[in-house]
Amino acid sequence: AWGVHDVNLTEGSPLLRAGPGCRQTLSRGVPRLPCWQRHGPCNIVPGTMYALRAGMEALLPEAMAHLEAMVRVNSWTLNKAGVNRVGDLTAAMFAPLGFQAARIPSVHPGYGDHLVLSRPGRRPQSIALVSHLDTVFSPEEEERTRFGWLPEGDRNYGPGPHDIKGGTVLMWMTLMGLARHAPDILDAVTWHLCFNSSEEVLSADCGDVGRNDPAVPQVHPRA
Repeated sequence: AWGVHDVNLTEGSPLLRAGPGCRQTLSRGVPRLPCWQRHGPCNIVPGTMYALRAGMEALLPEAMAHLEAMVRVNSWTLNKAGVNRVGDLTAAMFAPLGFQAARIPSVHPGYGDHLVLSRPGRRPQSIALVSHLDTVFSPEEEERTRFGWLPEGDRNYGPGPHDIKGGTVLMWMTLMGLARHAPDILDAVTWHLCFNSSEEVLSADCGDVGRNDPAVPQVHPRA
């Protein structure tokens, strides 16, 4: 079925049960969430969803510290040292989750290294998440326009907090949430996190080395 059935991902959370005639544990005032299975719509108790949301909010201070550290590094595609520094920060961020780093030099000597982080799982299935390390702003442009890490209220501006350093931090938050609240799901599959060092110039280099370099785990999409 397409719904979530008979799982209890966090200690003390309600059982998530769905489908005609099955038991559901409800808290007063907690709405049921819609779910669709092959046999039609049903409801899922969102206890685990609330636990995950609370866990994500608890991670925000650490996540913002990671984001600020990366945004403060100029990683213009042609700033090889800056791109590699962001790669180092990225590898260090995921290392406590058990990810091992493979750095693959670009075929272009002026570009930084591509980065692949891998974490083996219990099953042969794998999931790949894709991001990149470079941005489009040169050091001179950042200095001329004073475009750096700039908090304004509940927003933060700068080179890359949305595209794509913020996306990398969201990957970290997602995997941290699984590690804390659903470790069986995290451990079930092999994870590959793939970071292109030259995405902003539309280089095909990352795909080429990913297919040909023996240090890179081969990730094959489903047909």
